Amino acid sequence: MLSLYPGIEEILGNSLKIIFYGTERMDQPTLERLYYQFPKVEFRQTYGMSELGIRRIKSKSRDSHYMSVVGEGVETKILVDIVHIKAENRMIGYLNAPSPFDEELWYCTKDIVTSENDGYLTITGRDSDVINIGGLKFMPSEVKRECLGIKGVKCYGMVIRER
Repeated sequence: MLSLYPGIEEILGNSLKIIFYGTERMDQPTLERLYYQFPKVEFRQTYGMSELGIRRIKSKSRDSHYMSVVGEGVETKILVDIVHIKAENRMIGYLNAPSPFDEELWYCTKDIVTSENDGYLTITGRDSDVINIGGLKFMPSEVKRECLGIKGVKCYGMVIRER
């Protein structure tokens, strides 16, 4: 959002050194705009979850979404386009709930990825019904319920509600 302010490059001067991004996927046009708008700034992508914490990431390049999960004691594998992570430092589990880890201690992130032969991957989606925007989680049924309250919205070819 800050990058949309006219003349922000001059206002910030040389004080902006690093931009961290993650949690929410940054779209490629925004990343490219920032890359050219702030040529001296370092961009660092982050990746994390409650079960494994924030993991170290190595970006393929300054203006690329492709990343590699790195660090001592961390392994990744991709099964049917979904990344799984095994880490020495992880949570034990949730109180009174089944373990989120399989028998070999792999965690299924539910993040759908595209990978390249060089080991880098990029997240393209999520295999989950939960929608997460800025940490706010909600179900598609909530969106559907709101949409169906709008005049003229149709569901399966039928007008559901007139307002």
